[in-house]
Amino acid sequence: MERVSDPYAPDESNPFGVSPLGDELDKIEFGFWTQTPELAYICAVAHRRGVGRWALLGMVLSNLLSWLPPRVALTDRDGDTSGVETAGSLNFFLHLIGESGAGKTRVKNVAQSIVEPNVCRYGTRTVDGIKPDLLTAGTGEGLLKHFVSAVKDKEAGKDKGDSAATVMTQFTDVGYVAVDEVSNYVAELARPNTKAPGVMTSLWSGQDTGTNTSSIDSRASLPAHAVRLVIVVLAQPELCAALLTDELIAGGTPQRPLWLPAEDWTPCPVTQPPKGSAPPPIPRLVTLTQVHPAIGGFTSAQPTPSINELPFELNFPRPTVSPSLENMLWIKQPKAAQDYITAFDAAHAANKLSPAARAALSPEERRARKGVRIQQHAVLVRLKVTAALALLHARNRTDMQPTDQDWELAGVVMRVCLGMLAAVYVEAEAVRKIEAHDRGVLKADELDATNTAMESKREKRSMTVAESFRERLLREGPMSLTQLASRLSKPQRDVRDTAIEYGEAQKWFTYVRGERGVPGGNMYWPLLNGNTFDPRSPSAL
Repeated sequence: MERVSDPYAPDESNPFGVSPLGDELDKIEFGFWTQTPELAYICAVAHRRGVGRWALLGMVLSNLLSWLPPRVALTDRDGDTSGVETAGSLNFFLHLIGESGAGKTRVKNVAQSIVEPNVCRYGTRTVDGIKPDLLTAGTGEGLLKHFVSAVKDKEAGKDKGDSAATVMTQFTDVGYVAVDEVSNYVAELARPNTKAPGVMTSLWSGQDTGTNTSSIDSRASLPAHAVRLVIVVLAQPELCAALLTDELIAGGTPQRPLWLPAEDWTPCPVTQPPKGSAPPPIPRLVTLTQVHPAIGGFTSAQPTPSINELPFELNFPRPTVSPSLENMLWIKQPKAAQDYITAFDAAHAANKLSPAARAALSPEERRARKGVRIQQHAVLVRLKVTAALALLHARNRTDMQPTDQDWELAGVVMRVCLGMLAAVYVEAEAVRKIEAHDRGVLKADELDATNTAMESKREKRSMTVAESFRERLLREGPMSLTQLASRLSKPQRDVRDTAIEYGEAQKWFTYVRGERGVPGGNMYWPLLNGNTFDPRSPSAL
């Protein structure tokens, strides 16, 4: 698919088509922070608290989305709402990128003072300060086990005549993963045979996922749209190189997050909050159950309130199931998003490649398509950001449906994300070059050490052979080189000449030339006190 030239900082040498995010940020975000009172408020708070404004916005949007039950979902690309499986998940991944000491952890804390993340099961459970739905970096299996586990159910087993049946039981439908130590997170994603990338990709998309083991009691299975998952990663750019490997890109892992800068380097556009502005409200469950938008020409039936009955989101533990179609809350695409997606899909269809055409791509073309593959998920990421901005702006609306303004504002967010991806890609390439250089130096050092060790062994072998030559000459008398080396093993024959040189340097023996037919000529003679010596002569007896 052809890429439209960027109006701010185009760079065709980068697979993302833009330069790493720099001072053009002033132009990219011009007018963005003054579009709504909520955005101005976040920008002013970031300025006052000394944290990055884009990082703070990303954290606030992540925290807002964590409050949406998984039954709140995007319509399919074509607006279809006929099935739960085709819905677009609002599970959200955020990567805040900045150097060590850039205040990444602090911005997380400032965001909590604006909108708390949903880490206590919609605020209903706090036991001794424990936040049951707040997670850290771990394995894919561990993430699944937070939500579900195979449990023996005696009641379910009665119907089958068993003492107990194994039921996949769900304990919560929300997980908020905060990763402060990115090296552990990256190591898990890059670990051989890890299930984490596949599990995270499926959860981000809202698809069925799980793990299969030989023991049914150890298995974990989640149906489509059964959980709300938000992952926030605070990372140094040089540590993200392992996230941009061909294997992970092919699997879709680095395409899913929203990448934003952790700190500011340009002047803050808004330093004072607008009069009367306040933190955005948490989207409470009661508000969501009252909002049932019209989809496909009809309005879904309102749920009937029941006394002393917990909302479905709080009714745990229970057998894990997808939300029913009648309980789904659909987030529709605004008109501007629909028009964009239609044009995007048409351009993509016109530029599809056959397997033969892909095989014929040059290295440069393959490199460019790597960036295109990453950007193909940008539409869904932008829709998720659009929905999050709608939540941010929902104070003065009758529902939380996004508007064209939310979609356009999300486009600015995605351009910042694109610049950060370009920056991370350049950092990843630099890290790979340094690592390759270091591996070369290490290999050279290893080779030098190997050669040194081999030379040392060869030298010792030469000395041993030279000593054996001396002893034999002193015992048997002068002889030719062929005779002298006749009893050597193959490794000893390899150092024969070196042994001769060593023995002559030590004055253990010497080579005496002579005319053909003259006895004792063209032979090696032992030396005794610097003189040739024949142990067989009568004077030596």
